[in-house]
Amino acid sequence: MKTTIFTFIGLISFLFAAAQDSTASDSSDVYKFYHVQQRATYKGGDAALDKYISKHIKVPERMWELKKGFDKTVMVDFVIEKNGCVSNIKVRNKSAIPYDLQLACIQVFEEMSCKKWKPAKQRGKLVRMAFIKPIHVQIPPKE
Repeated sequence: MKTTIFTFIGLISFLFAAAQDSTASDSSDVYKFYHVQQRATYKGGDAALDKYISKHIKVPERMWELKKGFDKTVMVDFVIEKNGCVSNIKVRNKSAIPYDLQLACIQVFEEMSCKKWKPAKQRGKLVRMAFIKPIHVQIPPKE
């Protein structure tokens, strides 16, 4: 009988948790860009973000020595926090990208000033927002 009651209570708890609104404003929630009313933006827009990345990325020296060159897009996931800081930075397509280039892409976002981002808003409140930024790295073949 006790097992049945605990199973029943566990089932009710599971159903209650699953039925809750996925856009609830819990402080730890991370919203996708399509779930926020106002998405996080880099001051100056996407062109300014691209310019910042291209100016500050430190492509490893060995990449310039590759005979075949290199032409890939690094997909970087990160979160823009409520204060505009960047956190939870990781490379999504790790298997296709050399490790030292992954670190260089992560470092660009780690060194980014919190003042550069305007955080996302949902229902008038600042919220955390997940972001994916493709960084295209193209190095010509060595002659």
